[in-house]
Amino acid sequence: MASEIESSLEASFTSSGALSGPSVFLPPARSRIFKIIVIGDSNVGKTCLTYRFCAGRFPDRTEATIGVDFRERAVEIDGERIKADSALLRSQVVQMQPARGPHSE
Repeated sequence: MASEIESSLEASFTSSGALSGPSVFLPPARSRIFKIIVIGDSNVGKTCLTYRFCAGRFPDRTEATIGVDFRERAVEIDGERIKADSALLRSQVVQMQPARGPHSE
């Protein structure tokens, strides 16, 4: 990953003339990061959905997810690098608490 970033920086410096012209430093290209949380009931396809998004295909076999499962994928859209981090949570892992306001007993 670091070598890809270095190559990208070198290419941008070369194409902009920064390496051959006056000494100008260009900041590295930034990437956007999106955090995706997938929550749902058991056996509805959360693992298959996130696997398909990240790997480009559905898994041959899956087992029940215990706790949390993390995946990531980086794509380039219109020359901009987008990184999607997904967290897959079983619905039993997340226990919703009732909202408590200042007037709660």
